[in-house]
Amino acid sequence: MEQEGLAVPYEDRQQVILGDGFEQALANLGWQLRSARSPYSDPQVLRQPWLRCPNGSHYRERQLYNFLLSTSCRQALRRLIERLPCPADLLVSEARGMLPNASFLQFLFDQQLLLRQEMLLRPGPGLAHLQDLGHTLEWLIAEWLRLYGVDHYDRLVPVRHGIRLSSPAIPGDIDVLAFLAEGPLLIECKSRTRTIEEAHFMRFISQVDLLRPFAAIFLIDIEGPLPAERVAQCARVLQRAGAAPLQGAGGFYCTAERIYLLNASLRFDERLATALEDARRRWRRGDRRHWAG
Repeated sequence: MEQEGLAVPYEDRQQVILGDGFEQALANLGWQLRSARSPYSDPQVLRQPWLRCPNGSHYRERQLYNFLLSTSCRQALRRLIERLPCPADLLVSEARGMLPNASFLQFLFDQQLLLRQEMLLRPGPGLAHLQDLGHTLEWLIAEWLRLYGVDHYDRLVPVRHGIRLSSPAIPGDIDVLAFLAEGPLLIECKSRTRTIEEAHFMRFISQVDLLRPFAAIFLIDIEGPLPAERVAQCARVLQRAGAAPLQGAGGFYCTAERIYLLNASLRFDERLATALEDARRRWRRGDRRHWAG
């Protein structure tokens, strides 16, 4: 039986976030903002519509966020989006782990993000306009940094996703930019390893060279070890830029200048927290150098 739903109060949350001092933090460094994606109304980000769903189900306001912290959950949702619309029996015919698990699927149905129409599964209104999860991943990382800032600095960290600067003139946009107590944090997010080219690393390192952040992270959204080809591409670009050598193994590599190449591991929040603690440890012991690009 359909009831009146209770929506997640994104407008109220956005008013708080827009007062986080992001543009002032930019101005303090002499940077000028051209544009940034909206924290809670970006049409290319998957949103949880309801606290109380029209079918009567209740969820916490960050239930979707909590689901999507899991790398396997994001990958399963990505595969589902690629298949929609599709026969409903796909949910039972696919191999275990390839598509969202039962609790996540129920959430998608309850939230009307996924619709069952006769023998077909179709995307609901909140999912139909998405081609991939690229901007959703950027937003997830920005949202995690907001919560991280409250835990570690007792304040709201100024952070946005999908940023373009008019000054300094840097190549491309910045996926995630945050201002931590130690300085700016730059994050580049890639959802698919097979589409990454050396040019992506070149652009990232050019941004780092121009902005000189406290830490810079190139995150590839996979659970397993980083492909050797991607590590080699990054290492070559760093060498040409005059940076310190890339060191590490598996899914965690870094340089002395606090430039990181990471996989998302099982949960990207745990991976990023580890990287930021490593960067902070290097910062505290006085290793604050940047290379001369």
